[in-house]
Amino acid sequence: MDTQFTHAIQIRPGTMDADVVSEMRRDEYHVADYVRDGDLVIDVGAYIGAFALHVKQICPGARVLCLEPMPSNFAALQENMGGGTRGNHGASCIGRQIWNG
Repeated sequence: MDTQFTHAIQIRPGTMDADVVSEMRRDEYHVADYVRDGDLVIDVGAYIGAFALHVKQICPGARVLCLEPMPSNFAALQENMGGGTRGNHGASCIGRQIWNG
């Protein structure tokens, strides 16, 4: 499956952003086979939000929680998700890590 994003996504020069977006376009994680409306998807290490956007595009009724501790990635994540803690795409974004070890 080759999926096009239905909205613009921020790609930062000199990063692996374009590779990550390309990976999502190929649906290597088979989101449509596993995620259903009402499911909660937790994207740990959400990076710039490509996976979260892909989930919301394929299954708009899914809930997505994005965790990204790196400030530069979190800024791009927030921009790609529509800003704030709950953006236009219905995902919650938290700029934290889940493990402090």
